[in-house]
Amino acid sequence: MNDVNDRQDGLKWFQRIGNRIILTSIIAAVLPLLLISGTIGFKVRNDLVRQTVLVQKQRTATIQHGIESLFNSYYEQIESLSQIPAIQSMNPEQQHRVIHEFLEQQKIFFSCSVYGIDRSIKSVALRNRKDQAEIPPENFSSSQHKDPLNAAFANVVSSAKPAFVCSSSPAFQGKMLFVLVPVFNFVDSNEMVGLISCSISLSDPGIHEIICGYPIESEDILTLTDKEGFLISWQGNLPDNFAGLEISQQIADLSEGVAVKVDIASKTYLGTISAVPGVDGFLLAAKPWNLAMAFLNQLLLDLALVFTVALVIAVGLGFFMARSLAESISALIEGIKEVSRGVISHRVEVVGDDELTEAAKAFNEMVDTLEKHRMIDEIWQKEWQPNLENGNEQGD
Repeated sequence: MNDVNDRQDGLKWFQRIGNRIILTSIIAAVLPLLLISGTIGFKVRNDLVRQTVLVQKQRTATIQHGIESLFNSYYEQIESLSQIPAIQSMNPEQQHRVIHEFLEQQKIFFSCSVYGIDRSIKSVALRNRKDQAEIPPENFSSSQHKDPLNAAFANVVSSAKPAFVCSSSPAFQGKMLFVLVPVFNFVDSNEMVGLISCSISLSDPGIHEIICGYPIESEDILTLTDKEGFLISWQGNLPDNFAGLEISQQIADLSEGVAVKVDIASKTYLGTISAVPGVDGFLLAAKPWNLAMAFLNQLLLDLALVFTVALVIAVGLGFFMARSLAESISALIEGIKEVSRGVISHRVEVVGDDELTEAAKAFNEMVDTLEKHRMIDEIWQKEWQPNLENGNEQGD
């Protein structure tokens, strides 16, 4: 019964020390790996975000440069028109013929109007329409300075510099880009006598060629929106019912491209959004978040595999070490219990070359000493003590 209890106590004790050793092995193996993995994962994630944003910024900068070049070509064509003497004369009859010829030659423009400095209408023409009376002119009234077109008119008059403005037109359906160019006196080039306003549809193939012709990966998106966020042109796998983006005030006030995360059709994208002053809108270039983080996801998967292998090895080594150590200590404890019960002939098996081995040797040496002392006591009691007692009796 005592042997059974001793074995049970030894098992409980083995379990206690084994659990501690295994736990120590796991912590020693896994904790550094977790710290290293966390540091690597955090750095890789930041690097991937920074790299993705940088690529998208370069993309939007290139497209903006293309849009600016396109707008410059629009401006140069209208500026050439503004320098024709018939336009500078501010004579409606002469202007009417010239602007119709201009619209027939330059198919990208839908309308062309000439205004005086006082906002009076001199000539109005619409491509494929000869009757000027059928064409409703843009209303540049002085009472509507808050309207984008009227604000642009005032800026051109005050600065004598061209302006681009995106606005809805009552004469046409949809958003239009208006290019306003000052007209100077033929005799005195410093005297501004009026301005020309030419409209271009924002669905113009030139703008779409820049947006849709730019090479992007199949899962990426590229969108050009107006200031309210409604789509003007786009490229990429967008849902059919997607109308546009939600433009926050923070984005609306930006002057340079900023990194953004946007959710479109239950998919998260990482990219940049930047203002396009020419169309009074915004350009978004973005990549799906899961593709941007693909390398990180693979890295985390590999680290998880390494973590699992390390955990298995740590548990295995911890169990082996605990078993070996506990068996040696259990043998030593069992020997101490045997000696305490008086079995001084018991010896502990000496195996290995470590501190427990030295303890086992010391235990055996101690038991040897005890056994020698016990033998001396037994000899004393058997041989010498009776003789001494007999000698004392004879003396008496």
